[in-house]
Amino acid sequence: MRAREGLQLLFSGQHEYVFSYGPSLSYLKVVLSTVALNLFSTHGLEPVRLATHVAEWALLMGQVCGTVRPSGDLVPSSCYEYCRRQAVTHSGVSPR
Repeated sequence: MRAREGLQLLFSGQHEYVFSYGPSLSYLKVVLSTVALNLFSTHGLEPVRLATHVAEWALLMGQVCGTVRPSGDLVPSSCYEYCRRQAVTHSGVSPR
């Protein structure tokens, strides 16, 4: 699933980001761990952009509502790879 009009950030606080998409009344809440924030800060990814990529990944995996919590097991996961690729694509830096 992909949000045709993109994800809209409804609100955020601390390390929590709530997104809606399209005309849906459903929402996705992304809770970022300190580990995830630190890991992706080395890629130059700001927290709100990371949360957006995690929400996109969740939609692609079929999760259309609820809470997504990427944590310590984020590193070997497809979520990590998706977010890393998006960071590289949006920064214009070639992948290693």
